[in-house]
Formats: sequence, C-alpha cells, structure tokens
Amino acid sequence: MPAAASVEESNLVAVQTLQNNLDRLQDATDASDSEINFLSDLLSDPTFQALVDIQDGLEEYREQNPDGPSRALHAAKCIAEVYHEVKGLMDSDRHVNELNQILGNVHVKAILDAHDDIIDRNFEEAQVEDMIQPKLFKSVSTIQDLDEDIRVVGIMKTDEPLGITVKIEESGDLVIARILAGSMSDKLGLLHVGDIVREVNNRPVMSPQMLMDEIRRADSRVNLKIIPRHVDRQQTSQMFMKTHFAYNPMNDRLIPSKEAGLAFQDGDILHVLNHEDPNWWQAKIVGDDNNQVGLIPSKNLEENRKAFVRRDMDYSKSSLLCGLKRNKKKKIKYNATKNKDWDNADLVLYEEVTRMPPFERKTLVLVGASGVGRRSLKEKLIKSDPRRFASAIPNTSRAPRDGEIHGKKYFFSDRDTMEMEIRNDLFLEYGVFNGNLYGTKLETVHNTIHSGKMCVLDVNPTTCLLNMNPTCVTRGKMFMLNVNPTMSKYSEQLP
Repeated sequence: MPAAASVEESNLVAVQTLQNNLDRLQDATDASDSEINFLSDLLSDPTFQALVDIQDGLEEYREQNPDGPSRALHAAKCIAEVYHEVKGLMDSDRHVNELNQILGNVHVKAILDAHDDIIDRNFEEAQVEDMIQPKLFKSVSTIQDLDEDIRVVGIMKTDEPLGITVKIEESGDLVIARILAGSMSDKLGLLHVGDIVREVNNRPVMSPQMLMDEIRRADSRVNLKIIPRHVDRQQTSQMFMKTHFAYNPMNDRLIPSKEAGLAFQDGDILHVLNHEDPNWWQAKIVGDDNNQVGLIPSKNLEENRKAFVRRDMDYSKSSLLCGLKRNKKKKIKYNATKNKDWDNADLVLYEEVTRMPPFERKTLVLVGASGVGRRSLKEKLIKSDPRRFASAIPNTSRAPRDGEIHGKKYFFSDRDTMEMEIRNDLFLEYGVFNGNLYGTKLETVHNTIHSGKMCVLDVNPTTCLLNMNPTCVTRGKMFMLNVNPTMSKYSEQLP
C-alpha cells in the first residue's frame, strides 16, 4: 500500500517539521512564549494525534474508492420509492398514513436533506433567501397534495383534556381562542392562539361541537390540520390576586366552558397566569395540591355584573295592582354631585398582592384614633407573652418626677438635645404634650429588637403620617395594625 504509506509519512513529517521549527516560527511571527507553548502542547496531545490518524484513514479510503460518494444511497430517493409503494394503502391502513405523516414532517425532511448534502459534500454556505423564507410547511403539502400552507399537529390521546377553547370568527373559520396555561397544548407548544383548525383526523370541522365530536371519536391519536396565524405575541406579566368573593363556574351563564372554569372561595390567593382576554383570565389557586389551571372572570367583567343599583330604586320585585304593568329596574347614571353614594359602593373583587419570602416581623405598630384602646391593647399583648413582645421606652424632655428612674419608664434628656436628635432623624416618631417633647428613638427600637423580642408601638395616626421616620418604614420591617373599637372589645379577652 504505497499510497497509504506516503500519505501517512507526509502527515507525520509535517507534524514533526512543525514541532522542530517552533523557535524559528516564533522569530518569524513575533508570537509570544505562551502561544508557542500552547501550539507545542497541541501537537503532542494524544487527541490531536488521534485526529491525524482519522484523517489518514479518510484519505486512504478516498484514494482506494474514488467513486465512493456516488455509490452511497440518497435518502431522498429512498423516500420517493417508499412513498410510491405505500401510496395506495394510505386510506385503508392508519399505520401507513402515520408513516406518511412522519416522512412528511419538516424536521425529518431537514435531517434527510442534511444526510444527502453530506454524501454529496455540499458544504457551501446556505443561500440568504432560503434562510429568510424557509418553506416550513411546503413539505407537508407536497406529500399530501394540499393547496394551502398548513401543518398537521399530531397529539396522542390521553385522559387529560387538550386545554383549548375555540370560536367561530366572522369569516366562518374555527379559530383557537385561548390555550389554558399548564395544559397539554400549552406544554407541547404546537398550537397557538389564532390558529385555524381545518380538519381532525382528515375530517373537516366547522364548529366547536364538531371538533369535540371528532376528538371523542379518535382512537389513540388526534391529528389536527392547522393553518397557523403568525402574530407577534408578547409574554404577559403574571400577578397574584386575593379574592373577595366566591365563584362557581357551574353557576356562570357567561363562561365559554363550565368545565374549564376554576372555582374559588372568598379569601383565596390566585396566581393569574394570563390576563390578555378582557373577560376571562387564566389562574390557579396558590397552595392547591391539584395545581389546576382554569378560567375566572376578569375584574372588569365581574364589576360590570355587580354594577351598583340602589335598593330604593329597584322596583323589579315590588308588588303591583292587578292589570298594571310592572316597572323595569331603573338604572342610575353617575352624578358628580352625589359621588358619595358611588364611593360607598366601590367593589373590591380582586386585590393584587405580592409573594414575599417568609421573614420575622420585627416591629408591630398599633395605629388608631385617640381613645380606641391602643395603649391597653399593647399592655395586654405584652402581658400575654412577655418573652416575645416588649415595648420601646420613650424619651421625654420633661424633668423626672419623684420616684421615677431614668430608663425605667422614660429616658430623660434636655429639650435642646432632643430637638437636635429630631433634626438628625434619630427619632421614629415624636410629639409635644403640655409643652414637653415625647418621642421614640430608633436606637431604643433597635435595642428591643436585638434583645430577641418583637417591639410593640402604639402610634397616633396624625403623628404617624406627619412625623414618622421614612427610613425605617421603607425597610419593610414594620407591620402596621389599625386598631378600632371592635378590636379593642376583643382585646378584653386577652389574659
């Protein structure tokens, strides 16, 4: 085998020559020492030497078989022969039909084309036009003799629903209206909102009922013939909502599909996954073991259904004399001069909330008007669990009275010192009573927190709004509780 030997010898000579002339190469190219060392390690690396052996074997094969590539079997020719063989069996055998669809798949066709290009050594750059306008769906239409650019989506039939709703547009097309998040169709990513459904298992469908019937009739596989609608879609932001009403989709006459609805109770936290539709959102209940995603009425839809009508204007259920026509319900239009009635009728249906990581509340602030029992509630709370709750000792500029000890009930200081500390934002809140300054220093609150207890503060609302230090509030370490007379009544039950 002289030819092979000469090839092998020439390759070894080339590598050895390069290794022996690395110093001269460095002088000729001004290469750095690190670059020369890298090249030396590469040439002596076993992996590189193995690649040289592979190259020798390929060149030896080419010299012995100059016509080798032309004798290789082209995939395109094989597919054409298979297609002609099974063409007459497509209607009678579903396995043959499935094979036909697989061979017509755009990804399979791309693999076969790549195979043929490698055999023919067509390694030139792809044309720009082919990249801009790829014939994505033409491979299906050429095999199945379709007139439109369509694609066939095959889905194995299981007990899980597809998770799509459809509608009929004015043009008469059956269009996918929505895809439920987390459903089978959403996970597969083969269907998109706006796609037109033409056929199911080679049977035309013109209505949602026909689509449901054909899917039920299918044995193990559902083949949807789809005309894709290319629409730029932006990912909608997700949000969390706390519900303030209960909802049962089985009692809703407006929902597109009762089975696709999501029932929830007042106070549930919903994870809204999609709110593109103005009337129906897609959501799931946070903490639900089933993790079910369903349709819920949007805020706008539910507000319209619960539109405000005053009871004294509702004559729909009033008893009337025989023979008199029953008056219809009188709707009230908005009147700016009587906006108090409308403000009282504000509907709180969904309240947006934010998921936060669990953390320990360091400060509990009791806020309420004077006389509602803020101080008594604080004292009872601390008395109920003194190992967990504590109060921040206030500062005052008044002189200590007989028997008062500094740091016991008050920290005493002169007025000038307190005013300077107030200007330097060292106080959480402060106020004036009988000509003396009173306030709570941030340092005192921090010392209480560092002791391992939750600091309980009773703050006047006006003082809280006007004087509270914003630096502490914005750190998110405070939990504010509005105290009202009803809460004070329940506080009497504390030990």
